[in-house]
Amino acid sequence: LQPINDQTTEICVLAERSFLRTLEGGCLVPIGGHASLNGDEIILQGFVGNFDGSATMRDSMSGNRNDALRLGRELAQKMIEN
Repeated sequence: LQPINDQTTEICVLAERSFLRTLEGGCLVPIGGHASLNGDEIILQGFVGNFDGSATMRDSMSGNRNDALRLGRELAQKMIEN
């Protein structure tokens, strides 16, 4: 698939999936991650809510595009601690 792969999308998806995987959220948990790439900087925004939507948390982190997996894990850990 390399000839049709979009590297920017791949990097962003790696960060988003790493975030979601670390939080271990299932289909019923309102969590989300959105990454964007600006040159060599990746910006990851995260969202977590409780089941009824009465409480939510948002946070973000940024780092080098080569650290997408680490960034996702670190943002998730930061949100778990908070």
